[in-house]
Amino acid sequence: SAVVIDLVKKVKPDIQVMFNNTSMDVADTYRIVKSHPEWIVTNPDEGFYVWSKRINFVPTRFTRACCRIFKEEASMKYFKEHNIDKLMLFMGVRNDESSARSNRQFIEHNPKWSNPNWLSCLPIRKWTDLDVWLYILREHLEINPKYRKGYNRAGCAIVCAFAAKGTWVLDQYWYNNLYNRWHNQLT
Repeated sequence: SAVVIDLVKKVKPDIQVMFNNTSMDVADTYRIVKSHPEWIVTNPDEGFYVWSKRINFVPTRFTRACCRIFKEEASMKYFKEHNIDKLMLFMGVRNDESSARSNRQFIEHNPKWSNPNWLSCLPIRKWTDLDVWLYILREHLEINPKYRKGYNRAGCAIVCAFAAKGTWVLDQYWYNNLYNRWHNQLT
């Protein structure tokens, strides 16, 4: 995300940044967001833990709704409430992050979006992890402290079914309260 923000701001400095608060991020991420009061922050009507407990939902690799509800739907709700008819949404999605993302194009329309004038642009979709890190270091971009703790992704904490199993050890060590909260909810 930091790379895409930097790239886009070099072309259009007044671009608006949006952060979707999934209610599953760690304090390290929230501190970065709070340091940017100019960013738009979308908040869910109901936090993930309350929502998942209410409907007895556990995300797995085969059944997940987290991104759809806490990111996509939150964004669409914001765009509709603010009468945004035309939109180019820049995202840091990269093709090599997963097989599901491997065929993504530079400019796309998400068929789940209700407005055909809402497009997404993936300017770094062909970048490797090394490309991203070299850019971050060359441009002296802010680094989420979660990366310094051994994580290769800084997204949702603890509950993501798509996180590598090795992150569970990191979660238990670095974010023990969140780790225990989720595991207590599962039992």
